Order: sequence, then structure tokens, then C-alpha cells
Amino acid sequence: MAERIKSLVAGLAVADEVDAEVAEKHPHLYDLQAYRRVAELKAEKKASVTCLDVPDEVFRDEACSKRAMNLLRELSTSLNCYKVGRTYAYAIVINVNDNAIDLHYSSSFNDYARFEELLSKLRGLSASINHMLWDTIEHLKFIATLAKYEEVRRKVVEFYKKIPAKYIDVVVFDDHVTIYVPKQLKGYIIGRGGFTVNRLQQLLGKRVRVIDDLGLTELYESEHPEIPKDPEVMELIVEILPKIKELERKGVTLRQLEKIIESIEKPEDVDVSAEEGW
Repeated sequence: MAERIKSLVAGLAVADEVDAEVAEKHPHLYDLQAYRRVAELKAEKKASVTCLDVPDEVFRDEACSKRAMNLLRELSTSLNCYKVGRTYAYAIVINVNDNAIDLHYSSSFNDYARFEELLSKLRGLSASINHMLWDTIEHLKFIATLAKYEEVRRKVVEFYKKIPAKYIDVVVFDDHVTIYVPKQLKGYIIGRGGFTVNRLQQLLGKRVRVIDDLGLTELYESEHPEIPKDPEVMELIVEILPKIKELERKGVTLRQLEKIIESIEKPEDVDVSAEEGW
């Protein structure tokens, strides 16, 4: 691959363009002043084309970014070149940090016609590189996409950390996220008036749908036979749970609460003899 890339780069040059070493030996024939400006990155003209045709997600994921940047560094050893013409000089270099092929061009004679021609050829060179590296680039895209979806799933599971992850199935789409849960937990996931799921949407920056799943429901029921199957009952429990927690913070245990409820609901003593006229 390296030799093929070198061949592609060599094909960009025209007959009267030489390497800097050759130009130094014949200073009266070539624009060495332009070359020095190019070498010092002080060229009058600069343009860039994208090197690897990959989405931004590739560089957001640490592992993918490392692979991509290593690939760019490998490419730079074959692609980077400096050429000097009679009235101009230019450099073609890979900018690893920006995923770009940079063209630096300078002329001491205001000769910029070659600049536009080179820029057009660089676009073709980029297309050829991406064609040659198709398998590698597609693999990077796949890993980055997988990492992006896994990051969303991790955020959802962390957001509902009180629920075991095995009861939450997350499917990520470009514009929304679907969460599959047992029907008994659907009310908890959504929250009263949608408050909880709205907070999650703000966190993810995506619309969130919550759907009860039959398989997860059966799993939850088998592992929690004491939990009511009626989702309305679960919604009521979710509503009163914060108040029960508040009572516990004030020192009222569940056992005490049970006795208080029994006391409140205990029917008053009735004078039966009075009612029957005794």
C-alpha cells in the first residue's frame, strides 16, 4: 500500500518540479525562496481536503481515534512531499490532528495557476486513498457506531441505576431511543407526568420512547412473584413511595405505619343497646 500511495503522489508532479535537494543544487533555475516559505509554513496559499472519509464519531471514541490517527501517521510517511518549480513551490502533508491533506503553496512570481490544479488532484488522491483503505475505514465506522450506541445505553442504565440492567433493553436510532422494560416498571421509567423520561431526553439529546416488553415482563414476574402484575397498582406505589421514604426519614418505620393505618381505619365502638332501644 505504501508504494502505491507514493506512486499516486509522484503522479501529481509535472516534469519541471523537483525535490528540494535538486533545487538547492541549481538555485538559479528554481524558486527556492518560495520553497523556504513553504517549509516554514508561511505560504501565501493553503487549502485542505479530508483524508479519511469517516464520521466525526470515529474521533470521539478514544479507541477508534487512536487507530485512525495511527493510520494517518502511517499515510504521512508515504504521502508527505515537497516540490519546487521554476516559479513556485508547494508541500503536500497530512495533518493528523485535523484528518486532512494540506496543500501549502507559494510563488515569488505570482504564479498561482498550478495551485488550483493541485487542489483538484488532491481531491482525487483522497478518493483513491479511501478506496484503497475501504475495509479499514468501514471497520472504523462500525466500531465507532457501536461505541456511540453503547455510550447511550450506558447513560440510560446509569440514569435508572436503581433498576438492574437486565430489565432494561435499549435500542438506539439516529433521532430517538427506545427503551424496553417490564410493564410493572414502565410507570417508574416514565415518571409522574413524564417528568423522569423528560429528564432523560434532556440528558441524551434525543426523543425517548418507553415500551413494555413481554419477555422482560415474564422475566420480572418470575423473579418477583410478590410484585403486583397490575401496572396501575405499580403506578400508585411509585406515587406514594416518595412519601413513605419521607416518613422513614422522620423516624416512622413501615411497621409503625401499618399500626397507624390500622388505628385510623379501626371502626369506632358503637352502643348497640342504644341503637336497638334497650
